[in-house]
Amino acid sequence: MDKSYKNLIAHIKCPDADCGTWEIQSLMDHSLQVALLAGEFASVFGGSSSSAEINRRCGLALGLLHDAGKADEAFQRYIMGKSGYKPELSSSPRHPHAADGALLACKCYGNVGALLAPCIFGHHGGLPNLGEMSIALKEMYETRNVSIADNSFKALLPADLRGIAKCVEPGDLQLWVRMMFSALVDADRLDTEKFMSPRLSQARGNGRSMRDLLPRLERYLDTLHRSAAASELNKVREEVQYRCREAASLPQGFYSLTVPTGGGKTLASLLWAMTHAVRHGLDRIIIAIPYTSIIVQTAAILRGIFGDENVLEHHSSVHWDDADDDCDETKRWRMAAENWDAPIIVTTNVQLFESLFSNRPGRCRKLHRIARSVIILDEAQMLPLDFMQPIVDVLKSLQRSFSVSVMLTTASQPAIAGVKSHAPSTPGAVLDGIGTVHEVMPDPEGLSLSLRRAEIKMMDGLCSYNDIAGMMCKSDRALCIVNTRKSAKVTFEALPDKNGAFHLSRMMCPAHISKRIGEIREALRHDAGHVRVVSTQLIEAGVDIDFPEVFREKAGLDSIVQAAGRCNREGRLPSGTTWVFETPESRVMGVIGYGINTLMRLDKDSDWLSPTVINDYFTKLYSSYGCFDKMNIGKMLSIAGKSFTPRYKDAAECFKLIDDTTVSVVVNYEDSMELIESLKSDGPSPALLRRLNNYGVGIPQNIFKALRDEALAEQVVDGVWVIPDRAQYDEQLGLLTDNHWLDEIAII
Repeated sequence: MDKSYKNLIAHIKCPDADCGTWEIQSLMDHSLQVALLAGEFASVFGGSSSSAEINRRCGLALGLLHDAGKADEAFQRYIMGKSGYKPELSSSPRHPHAADGALLACKCYGNVGALLAPCIFGHHGGLPNLGEMSIALKEMYETRNVSIADNSFKALLPADLRGIAKCVEPGDLQLWVRMMFSALVDADRLDTEKFMSPRLSQARGNGRSMRDLLPRLERYLDTLHRSAAASELNKVREEVQYRCREAASLPQGFYSLTVPTGGGKTLASLLWAMTHAVRHGLDRIIIAIPYTSIIVQTAAILRGIFGDENVLEHHSSVHWDDADDDCDETKRWRMAAENWDAPIIVTTNVQLFESLFSNRPGRCRKLHRIARSVIILDEAQMLPLDFMQPIVDVLKSLQRSFSVSVMLTTASQPAIAGVKSHAPSTPGAVLDGIGTVHEVMPDPEGLSLSLRRAEIKMMDGLCSYNDIAGMMCKSDRALCIVNTRKSAKVTFEALPDKNGAFHLSRMMCPAHISKRIGEIREALRHDAGHVRVVSTQLIEAGVDIDFPEVFREKAGLDSIVQAAGRCNREGRLPSGTTWVFETPESRVMGVIGYGINTLMRLDKDSDWLSPTVINDYFTKLYSSYGCFDKMNIGKMLSIAGKSFTPRYKDAAECFKLIDDTTVSVVVNYEDSMELIESLKSDGPSPALLRRLNNYGVGIPQNIFKALRDEALAEQVVDGVWVIPDRAQYDEQLGLLTDNHWLDEIAII
């Protein structure tokens, strides 16, 4: 067989089946194009021209070697048979070409090649555990003679890849491998798409630069200022924006913006991020938010400022597939989500951080776009404590080795700077914190006082949910936030008058929650009528609602402060009141329990909205917390002695920010059963499953088992469970976990 890569097949297609015309992309062409793209993507890693060149050459080597195994005669037989080009070869077995390329990387580049090998080895199946990969490659080395037979191809390989140690710190090496993996995967898929689906490839588009977008933001803010009434609140907002603009010229690093609710931190942080990006030549802004409800609000504002073409909204509730598949805009955004090819990304904490610890090609593909970017972590206090150490570690690596700046924005800033030590009386885990975090506002304490529109009052003694329901009924408009779904149901049912009463909890599916929040907002716009809401904490961060009186079940101080942000939010009253109450059921386990215990260690007469008190709370909370890396992610990805053998696959399986001990069931709400019928008839597709997410409710294993055993839950396809009975889904409360058939039999 001819060993010239120009005559070997990388990809093959038959665009015109009737004529039997075949088109072939040669192994030489594909490898070279992927190499150029991967080199371009990798060249933005590091902070100097020398490190950029080293990274570019590593990207070139990856692209050239990633499919080198396709030169093997066994693969050529396989692809010709599989494609139908030569049907007589259709029984040819699949050839593991990625492993061949990984072995060649080790042979060509020694120790540096060993760093590139997992990227090639996993570019289809995922980054492996390096110890397991090393064993597999060693066996191959002893049994297979893998080499590059084409001298013209061999001449294209970079001669020297030494110098990685000078541009990547040892602690950042595992992330460097993941970022190189991302660059390779994206380059490979882009070039493959360009050959196999040229029309689809042409739908990809590039957004505008930060330098082009900054004037749009400045014009928008100028219009707001000129149209805003002269008030103390608007003066404060202008001051916050001024401080953000000034701080944007400072060096890259970690920043915090501690601004109470109503201070305009969303637009101010964006002004800082965009000005900072222009100042330092950064490419994009990534805004990570804990809840999809906040994402929808934020993305809508940003699209109004910058245009739809420059803002990518990426989370599970976005359905680009709902639109016409032939629509170029739909195609473009669906593809932009694959590799974050947009100047402004609005996404979830889950999407960002689980991708940064993933090993799957699809999820890692976008990671190289994070280099040379600004990350805004909105509502930073909601980062999960059980994974705080690996999250802090990856943020520090991004800042050190990939020219990323990070801003933490919240009304209740968590104390994650520095190393937290403990007194002997308060043993706990030690968080190796960020270190230096530059606070943008010079006087957070004064800012807090100037923006204060509510007070927090701790109620004495214990009370019942019935008592709280009674207190709510003394006010025409009241919000109550409780700690559990069960408590929300009990409190709501205790309201004697359901007229104008609303319930919110995760027993309702996302579509129902969104609809209900819209109804609450609409009800609040009218002066007449009662509006009383009982909710779990899903409403307390970022949902733009305003109540004169708020009741918050005892929890961590950060949650209480967030709840207070829903109280007199628009400043219509001299001051609102947030009442903090405790019931016999309030002391729950987990993070909420830790928060309550920490709250009890503070002076009961504290000024609960003071940034100093909030910082003291977080310091005490972190000092007593048991473990900031409950799954030992750091150990899985660390360098053990002189050995670099991170367990990428294991770490990816363990890093899950959302508790997956629950089972998601599709409920009968709106058009969900029509989607289930489509699932039964047409089978699963990514688009259909994404739409069904809007009708899913997560329930504990024991409740799921009871519903399944009582034949109320049925499996439609593998892994998709549905509760089709409409009577099991209440218009006010959501999913009912009691068997309503048994209740009816008892009544009869």
